[in-house]
Amino acid sequence: MEASSSSAPFEFDVFLSFRGKDTRKGFTGHLYDRLKLHGISAFKDSEDLERGQEIEELLNYIERSMILMPIFSMGYAESRWCLKEITMMVACRRLIIPVFFDVEPLDVRDQIDHFAHAFERYQKDTEIDQQEVSNWRRALETVGSLCGFHLKNDADGDEAKLVLLIVRRVLKEVSKFPYQVAEHPIGVDAHVNEVKKLCKYGSAVQFIGIHGMGGIGKTTIAKAIYNDLFLEFEASSFLFNIREKFQQHRELELQRQLTHDILKIDDPQIYSVEDGKGMIKNRMNSKKVLIILDDIDDGYQLDALAGGRDWFGHGSMIFITTRNWKVIQEHGLSEGQIYKVNGLNYEQSCYLFKWYAFKGREPEKGCRQLLDAFVKAGGGIPLALQMIGLTLAPKRKVQEWKYLLDKLQHIPVDRIQERLRISYDGLKEEEQKQIFLDISCFFIGKDREKATHMWEACGLYPKFVIPVLLSRSLINIDQHGEFSMHDLVRDMGREIVRQHGIAEPWMISRLWSSQDIFVLLRQMVPIERVKGIMLPKSRNDFEGTESSCLQNRIAGQRSNLDKCFTAQCFELMLNLRILQLEGISFEGNFQHFPKGLRWLALENCRFTSPPHDFDIEKVALLDLSGCSLMAECFTNYSLMRTLDLSYLKFLNLARTEISSTPDFTNVRWLEKLILSDCTKLTKVHESIGILKSLLSLDLGGCKILSKIPDSVCRLSSLKSFDLRKCAKVEYLPESLGNMKSLQKLYLDSTSIETLPDSIGSLTRLGVLSLKGCMCLNALPSSFRNLVCLQHMIVQGTFVKGRENNIYYKKEGVEVRASSLDLLAILPNLFCRRICRLTLTDYKTEELPDSMKNMTNLSSLELHCHAIRELPSYIGSLRRIKKLKLLCMELKSLPNSVGALKELVTFEIFAGSMKALPDSIGELESLEILLISQAVRNPLLYLSLCPKRCRNRVGTLLFCNDFPLPYSTLKFPTAFD
Repeated sequence: MEASSSSAPFEFDVFLSFRGKDTRKGFTGHLYDRLKLHGISAFKDSEDLERGQEIEELLNYIERSMILMPIFSMGYAESRWCLKEITMMVACRRLIIPVFFDVEPLDVRDQIDHFAHAFERYQKDTEIDQQEVSNWRRALETVGSLCGFHLKNDADGDEAKLVLLIVRRVLKEVSKFPYQVAEHPIGVDAHVNEVKKLCKYGSAVQFIGIHGMGGIGKTTIAKAIYNDLFLEFEASSFLFNIREKFQQHRELELQRQLTHDILKIDDPQIYSVEDGKGMIKNRMNSKKVLIILDDIDDGYQLDALAGGRDWFGHGSMIFITTRNWKVIQEHGLSEGQIYKVNGLNYEQSCYLFKWYAFKGREPEKGCRQLLDAFVKAGGGIPLALQMIGLTLAPKRKVQEWKYLLDKLQHIPVDRIQERLRISYDGLKEEEQKQIFLDISCFFIGKDREKATHMWEACGLYPKFVIPVLLSRSLINIDQHGEFSMHDLVRDMGREIVRQHGIAEPWMISRLWSSQDIFVLLRQMVPIERVKGIMLPKSRNDFEGTESSCLQNRIAGQRSNLDKCFTAQCFELMLNLRILQLEGISFEGNFQHFPKGLRWLALENCRFTSPPHDFDIEKVALLDLSGCSLMAECFTNYSLMRTLDLSYLKFLNLARTEISSTPDFTNVRWLEKLILSDCTKLTKVHESIGILKSLLSLDLGGCKILSKIPDSVCRLSSLKSFDLRKCAKVEYLPESLGNMKSLQKLYLDSTSIETLPDSIGSLTRLGVLSLKGCMCLNALPSSFRNLVCLQHMIVQGTFVKGRENNIYYKKEGVEVRASSLDLLAILPNLFCRRICRLTLTDYKTEELPDSMKNMTNLSSLELHCHAIRELPSYIGSLRRIKKLKLLCMELKSLPNSVGALKELVTFEIFAGSMKALPDSIGELESLEILLISQAVRNPLLYLSLCPKRCRNRVGTLLFCNDFPLPYSTLKFPTAFD
């Protein structure tokens, strides 16, 4: 059945309807866990609604789900609740995907076999409305006729295989595959099928190459393969843009990502390539993994990430995309293990081109005649077809089409960069071209917001330009807000810049090659038109085979440069607006330094004398991290009051030796301020409170800073406040609660003794880190008002002298509390994320009401000797699988404990308890029961357990106030 349209987003991707006694702990449980693992939200606890909630609530959950999935088992029709669900599903007109677990579709559709027995009873039951029984029959007939999944026919009786099939279908329906393949994946499926023919499924580790020219679609094919296969492996990883990242000396980042993806290590300790190789080889050789290595062009890269088949476990598959056939051949791949990607055929090319040029519609009559020529000009290369189509899309006149076609036809088919330049030439405004060239030369992998501030300070309009560049696929912006682009497009942009400097080197506008930059600074070449200079993090030349126009055209070699330059190097660069250098030494004065700078980053640069005459009034981004002498000039109060720094948005003074922050009076539009690791900082200027636009303040690592001024609480826009490792800070301003926009607060390893009462007013606070707060004595009662708190980091933190820890695990939050004070004030939203709780508080006499909100709790351990009784709400924590009660004064258990249907292990060490409630017999999942000797006739309570559980349940007697070891468990025979 097709889903009905709805303007409201769905809260759940899947609603699971099942008979708990049949499949909860088996198939349905495994399916639910696998769905959750892959980011699919599923609702599965509808049976709980039967006990006390209205039928309207069930309908509400069904309506809030995108896919409805009944799991038909032999006992499905025995549950009237399940029959109500299936009736509502049909009425709701959502997409229904039935799963026929251990029954036939015919059984469901015609209500025969086990379904017939159930309906015979319903027809005889005078208390059941027979009209409702008819509705149940019609619903089963409808759903039983739908195409779904059948354990026997689709998976040969293999439950694990059926789970994978269902997850793959759901991922497709909810569009939650790990990677979006392409907006229009023309011909991709055919490529995937051809690549899969090369795969030999078995125990051997396989390397498979995907070879082709740039822009042909290798990465797109690799993403489709990943989406198709990743469910069949223990772990998987996709490493993008390896060639570029190795050029940028980010190989350790790639090794850490691979280790994180496969081994699930949050912070892999890899400090050299050899460290990484050892960890990958020694830790992954027993795992069946899927790895995609995208854009390999050197054997060193392969050796660092996947050096041999013995690095990975049996059945692993490693796919390599490359333009260089020789690299994968030298790695031992035969011709039968390499897939050559060819271009699109005419029909595919035509289809793809029309999508981008005409949004899938047929072209107008005048343009239709030119269509064939444009498609041929694309050469079957998807990237070229896309960009040519997007360039033509806004052009409606036939004459414009003819002009572009004439340009294309003069470019050889194999010169892809020149063909892509059509998109650049199609940009109407000069500022669009300038921003594109800036991104291609400088800002790939850099934050969009920082660059935007710089362009705005230059009088450009990036908020209008960036959407244009995005619409033409010239640039992309990733999930972190950083710029990216296809490497062919990047190279095209850089080539445009380079061409201007081939004949006349002084005409080049941008420099990003360390070779070019050092030649420039060393020989003081008067490049008047240069607009940007950005030295790579490593001053080794990382451009690979890219030509260096300055080095080729200017006499002199860069040998043994001493990295010390005069400020006069920049005197004639009147158009310079971007300057980023690292580790350079300067001498001389800066009186004639360019006054049009908008982006100035001088990380770890040194000056022979204080540069008092540096003009920075128009700078939007200023990074002086590790540049102490210049930073000290910046903190000169009298100097700062004479400057107009209204353009400045980003200021980084990290790792400098300043003792006081600047006077912020003339920096009032600052949005990000970094003062981390200023180990001599003792004072934050009171004027900081005027920074009404400040979004982020980082004071982490300022070891001797002891006081945070009250004026910081006037930062009404602040979202992130970092005080980590400020060991001398003992308290926060009482008016902290005035920071209404605050979302993240980091107080790790401070000496704070208590938090101000006003913290409860931070209603947007989502992250609070108190790691290592050894001096913390108490949390205010207002803490429970933090309604948005979802991530609270408490490790090695003491409340009233007792250590408390909060850990973040894949399945949820684990809390180990030594004080009831912490639990009593946790906000409700945070409580719902807790999956494991251990409370050790020997003075506690009753549990806090906040615990009733811990609805996802799966493990509860109470080491609370003074507790005499448990609250009745314990029965509402229905997901608990392990319950351990080390409570010596506990007299009794509430009857509601019988509602813990998922409880597997129940340990009761209570010297004062004489009897257990009869409801213990309702614990249908119980496998281990440990009860103290004080309880009379423990075997009596064991006999109350459901018959199918008795053979699995043991009894451990409590002797002399100490439990015997688990090895003494005695498993009694069945009581049947």
